[in-house]
This record gives sequence, structure tokens and C-alpha cells, in this order.
Amino acid sequence: MTAAVITYAFCESIAVLGLVLYFLGGSSTDFYVFMVISLFFFSVYFPKYERWEEWMKGRFKSASRVR
Repeated sequence: MTAAVITYAFCESIAVLGLVLYFLGGSSTDFYVFMVISLFFFSVYFPKYERWEEWMKGRFKSASRVR
């Protein structure tokens, strides 16, 4: 789970960098290029829905055993 959050932050930071470049330079193409790169990284590195489901099921099973 921690790795997924860190990956999400790295993917998002690329888009934020593009936004900063847009504010500094005024060129909207900087933002669009970095946004496309960020979306590409999201599609490649972000966990799939099935992986999240497996993680949540395992978490609930372990929580019900503790009670």
C-alpha cells in the first residue's frame, strides 16, 4: 500500500512540475506535455482495481481475526 501511494505521488509530481513551468514561462504546451507524461505513468504504474480488492479483502480478514 505504501508503494502505491508513493507511486501515485511521483506520477502526480510530474503534472505539478508542468503546472509550475506553465506559471513561470507562460507556455501551455509545457503543462500539456507533462500532463500526458503523467497520465502515461498513471496507466503503467498504478495498481489495477483487482490488486486493490485483494489488498482490502486481506486487510478485512486480518482485522476480523483480531476481534
